[in-house]
Parts: sequence; structure tokens; C-alpha cells
Amino acid sequence: MGEDTSLHLAAELPQMARAIFLEDPPLTLPGEPLFDPAQTEGKDVGKMMRQFFMLFKLLPKFIAIPMAREGSPTYPDDEIIPWVTSKERMSFDFMNSMSKMGFDAGDSLAPFEKIQVPVLLFIGDKEKTKMSIVSRKTAAEAVKRNSRVQVVPLDDATHDIRRTRFDGFMPALKKFLEDIYKV
Repeated sequence: MGEDTSLHLAAELPQMARAIFLEDPPLTLPGEPLFDPAQTEGKDVGKMMRQFFMLFKLLPKFIAIPMAREGSPTYPDDEIIPWVTSKERMSFDFMNSMSKMGFDAGDSLAPFEKIQVPVLLFIGDKEKTKMSIVSRKTAAEAVKRNSRVQVVPLDDATHDIRRTRFDGFMPALKKFLEDIYKV
């Protein structure tokens, strides 16, 4: 959930960031679903997310780890346990607030209009995998609203791009950071 925080920080407090990078943040065009409509049609996405995270928070690791491996078969083994552990560490207050977040409310791209620093936007393969958030059309609209946005689309990547396409993620991030710190 750091992408949304970074996006709003850079928009509202421009002096706080030299640049930001976003990994499949919750950005959609009006009418575009946040997740695969076949799984979320007519459902409250915030409540679904709360239930999902709560499940992994409360399950014992000997059950949660195999479930996480089955649900994310492309994740490297060394990422599964930290992923499960991160869910265990989520605050109950935060998880309970998810049902009130209004994931489909308003213009999620509006912060881009205020950002004054370079932005690297990683997007997965929403059309193919159905497991990422930002579509190519949404990414193109972000670039249209702010010329400082650089989009890195990674084929076959899911929402957790660094886990499913580390081979494309790290070189692009390193280049972006090198370019930022040359300035």
C-alpha cells in the first residue's frame, strides 16, 4: 500500500521527494475495475481485501505458507515467508479500515497533475494475468497528465511485480535511480 502513500506524498508535499517509483498502485480510469471483474463483480473490494489479509494474519504459518505458494506459484520461495509475515504484521485497525477506503471513488490519477518530480511507474500485465491493477490505458493517461512519468510495462507480471518479474524490475529501477542521482 506504499504506492498510494508515495503518490500522495509527492503530490501534496513536493519538497519531500526527489523522485518516486510506483509498483502497480491502485490507479484506474473511471468505470475500470480495480481487480478482475470475474472475481469482484458486485462485491465490496475493500471488504474482500480485508478478509484476504485477515485470513493470512490469523492462520498459523504451517497453513498460510502452503496457501500462499499455491496462490502465487510464480513467487520465488525466498519471498513466500516474508510475504506471509508481512500480513501477520498488519494492524487490525488498518485492515478494518479497508472496508471504508472507497477504492473506486474519485479520480485516482489526479495526484499526477501536482507531482513535480520524476515518477517511475511499473505496471504488470493486467490484460493477460488478470492479477495486476494498472492497465496500459491508465498508465498512458498518467503520462498524459504528467510528462515526468515514465512507464515500465512488464509482460506476465502480476501485482507484485518485483516478485514475478524481478529480472525486468531491478534493471529499470537501477537505471531510474542512476539517472536521478546524476542530476
